[in-house]
Amino acid sequence: KVEALLNADLIKRISTAQVYPVCNIEQALYAVEKRTATGKVVLDLTADSPVPIILPRPAALQLDPEVTYVLSGGLGGLGPSVAEMMISHGARHLVFLSRSGPKSADAQEHLRRLSGLGCNAEAFACDIGTLSSVESVQQLGAQNGWKIRGVVQCAMVLRDSTFENMTHQKWTESIQPKIHGSWNLHRVFGGQPLEFFIMLS
Repeated sequence: KVEALLNADLIKRISTAQVYPVCNIEQALYAVEKRTATGKVVLDLTADSPVPIILPRPAALQLDPEVTYVLSGGLGGLGPSVAEMMISHGARHLVFLSRSGPKSADAQEHLRRLSGLGCNAEAFACDIGTLSSVESVQQLGAQNGWKIRGVVQCAMVLRDSTFENMTHQKWTESIQPKIHGSWNLHRVFGGQPLEFFIMLS
């Protein structure tokens, strides 16, 4: 019909137009409102044009107070902040795994602070780079009825060095918790109905 109207000279072609892809509809409407456009303002509705949308807000994090969450290496560095965030969202039983366990004064103070927030926080000496060590914690958990629903892998060993000056020992000590430790946590806890398995870089 439009072609027929054009051929009959009943309507005219748009001589001057500013064409906006549909994803830029806001700029097109602004040009119309402010009268800054020269000629007509046209929206291009090409099928592959991306269209911005406002995503719904995600549901607020709510952790189950009846289950257990495991944090490896969570007694130092970023771990305490992660633990306190988890408690603020409902977690009430946290299990920390670290090579030294709760021996240091800082670790004991951290556990006391979490206890004061209403959390049953326990720490165990566990080298996650050794499979049997992780398995022993899992067996202990089974005996105590832990329902493990989340793992946060915070463990790390810092051996900062430029690559050309890095010794093989520094290399292996650094990758042990991140690679072997993460894999062992997955092998031992991955078969359970986890809500999340988070690995920090």
